Amino acid sequence: MDTNQYKNLFINSSQEILGRLNNCLVTLEKHPEDLECLNEIFREAHTLKSMAGAMGYKDITRLTHEMESVLDLLRREELRADKQTVDLLFESFDALEALVRHVSLPETQGAKKKDGPSTPPAVYTLAEKLERISKRYAQDGRAVMRERRARARLEESERTEILKSAKEGLTAYRVAISLTKACPLKEARAFMALKELQEMGRIVGAESVAAQLEGGAFGRHFGLVLMTTHSAASVRKKVETIQGIERVVLKPVRADELMEKAGAAPKGIAQAAEAEREKPELQTVRVALDKLDHLMNIVGELIIGRIRLADIAKSLEQKPLTEAIVHMERLTDELHGEMMQVRLIPLEYIFNRYPRLVRDLAGKVRKRVDLIIEGSDIGLDRTVFEGIDKPLVHLLRNAVDHGIETPEERKAAGKIETGTIRLGAQRKRNVVIIEVSDDGRGMDVGVIGKAAVRGGMISSEEAAGLSGEETLMLITEPGFSTRTTASHGSGWGVGMNAVRTMVESLGGTLKIESTVNAGSRFTIQLPLTMAIIRALLVRVHGETYAIPMANVLQTITIETGSIKPIEHHEMVSYRGTVLPLVRLAAAFGFEGGSAEMAAAGRLSAVVVEVGTRKAGLVVDGIIGQQEVMIKTLVGALKNVPGIAGTTILGDGRIAMIVDLASAIYS
Repeated sequence: MDTNQYKNLFINSSQEILGRLNNCLVTLEKHPEDLECLNEIFREAHTLKSMAGAMGYKDITRLTHEMESVLDLLRREELRADKQTVDLLFESFDALEALVRHVSLPETQGAKKKDGPSTPPAVYTLAEKLERISKRYAQDGRAVMRERRARARLEESERTEILKSAKEGLTAYRVAISLTKACPLKEARAFMALKELQEMGRIVGAESVAAQLEGGAFGRHFGLVLMTTHSAASVRKKVETIQGIERVVLKPVRADELMEKAGAAPKGIAQAAEAEREKPELQTVRVALDKLDHLMNIVGELIIGRIRLADIAKSLEQKPLTEAIVHMERLTDELHGEMMQVRLIPLEYIFNRYPRLVRDLAGKVRKRVDLIIEGSDIGLDRTVFEGIDKPLVHLLRNAVDHGIETPEERKAAGKIETGTIRLGAQRKRNVVIIEVSDDGRGMDVGVIGKAAVRGGMISSEEAAGLSGEETLMLITEPGFSTRTTASHGSGWGVGMNAVRTMVESLGGTLKIESTVNAGSRFTIQLPLTMAIIRALLVRVHGETYAIPMANVLQTITIETGSIKPIEHHEMVSYRGTVLPLVRLAAAFGFEGGSAEMAAAGRLSAVVVEVGTRKAGLVVDGIIGQQEVMIKTLVGALKNVPGIAGTTILGDGRIAMIVDLASAIYS
């Protein structure tokens, strides 16, 4: 591996670490009692320092070293994670990101310029601030030692009780409880929580908590150890019923871990630990993206060749050849599946950036916002993954700026002062669904319709004829805005149009739901991959077209007499509802259809579903299913309406891939 490869490895790893650091610090800011989150921040910072030291990046090494000293004070509970300390750490993370970007610059722009390094001056200032904090606390040695000795006595007491409880069949939990900032009579609420825990088992640390409560030194967080037969869920549910309790965290404590720390692990536990250490580690390797793309192209060509061989085998009717091709099909399918898994990137790599984004934006507009992320382990193909970040950033900015109200407005509306934004992902068949929702003010379809009329986008008559869903989609039109001035995050009338354009360019769809005073939900449906898909081949006006199987529900035959015109659209009865028909020949500018089908009074149609909409695509004939490799169109053909791409069939012919979103929504 050459120097550039080491450098690229450092840059990529550092960016991932900084994403996790920002995410964890947002959590720690809201829940200072979360020691596991603090430990993770410390570990990640230490890893970054070690990597920077190995590469010889002295500025990064120094800044992470000073951060590590402050983080250690937080970890030992000698320093509180107050706003001033958290803000300083966030500034340090930003400075580290700037330094990593500086490393990634070419030598002519980076640190090897003739005029010397161009390290931002703020880096030195931040390092000095962090150093002053660690030195100030280090000077008070006697108080620190007293606190450590008291903690050691408490830990010994905990260890004794936990080991004793384990023999009795009890489960030990470390319990951390937080009360809301606005909670009245905090001491009384904490006493109630303490009493509930005592009724559910034995606890260690109650005396110190009681001393804080009686001495007037109680803030709003406390922790202890509970030994109980109850489950963590039942304990949490019981304590959360007390008014004013904001958060209850329970983490199990294993007795064998405590015995190992005390040097008294029994032989069986020691052997099990040794066996665990001897297990082979999962080996990973970083591969350049262009190599993965090249491999995927090769797999696509193999599939095309396999299909061609299968066609030849059918015409020759040679059993040995057919058997060999069946074996090849199995191998190519397995190879394709493995390549797909390799190309999938967990959404957490971009989701981890968003807690910091929401935190900073909410601070600028003086709002309180919680971001809840779900489904970050869902993977997307690289080609789709790279394009979804900007649309999600637009939606999150809009949710903070437009959706969530100020604390005063929420209180007046009968809501809690802190708004909630949810970002979730789930996989269904061969598509990934991402939702961004909020519990804010919602959107008024009447206001949107009037704004569209005022902006000259539609007439008053057209606005009156739109459904609620259609009216909401007007906000995705170019230049639409209900604001006359722009704010920190939005208001220029380009955001939602950019979201829809980018989503559709990825082969996806966007759906909007909203209720006044209840919030809004934006649902993005994306294909799992845009490389190789299974498609249904159909015939339209003598040409072959491919329809993605992920969107196909079934193929049907329609009697021409059953087609009814409704509001200038052809409709047919389908499973107790009406199904709109789209004649692909007409959509692609061809005149007429299949003479044979018309003469017989029947039409062939493919029922597809895109988002929440269904439609029947009228075709001249159904050819069959086949795996196809998507080739993107370029140049003058890039924006052909109704066409998402092209593919090469087994016999060498070219087939166009139907853009279903364009066909259904146009």
